[in-house]
Amino acid sequence: MNKEELKNALINSQVNTLEYVVASLRMNKPIKYLIKKLDTLNYAINYQLNRYSLKKNSKFPRVEFYCFNQYARNNTHSHIYLKVPPCYDYEDVVNLMNKEFKKLDHRKKSKFEIHKDKVRIEDYYAIYSARQFKNDNTDTFIVI
Repeated sequence: MNKEELKNALINSQVNTLEYVVASLRMNKPIKYLIKKLDTLNYAINYQLNRYSLKKNSKFPRVEFYCFNQYARNNTHSHIYLKVPPCYDYEDVVNLMNKEFKKLDHRKKSKFEIHKDKVRIEDYYAIYSARQFKNDNTDTFIVI
């Protein structure tokens, strides 16, 4: 799958591509470290919303993350598209993400931060967020 196919698949799916979330570590850490933190964040959010949704073959809906992980100097980060079930409010989920992500940093002054905003042009932001996507590197795009 190339970047264009991935962009079209995201836009045509049930994922909210009109708003985005960026989770930043604000430090030089490998992408594997970021993936571990995002996996923990997803678990914490789904546990707080409905802990029964974590069971295998559960009938309860889960919040899903579609993450484009990127490495920049002093800022390993992920552009995240959220798939929030209709039974949950999008803003409440993002606020919960912000609170829980800061808890994952054990320093007194947390460097972990969540930024959210609306997308101006859906196609351009999808291309921008997938700019470091590579088929041969599975860490550049993950679904949690």
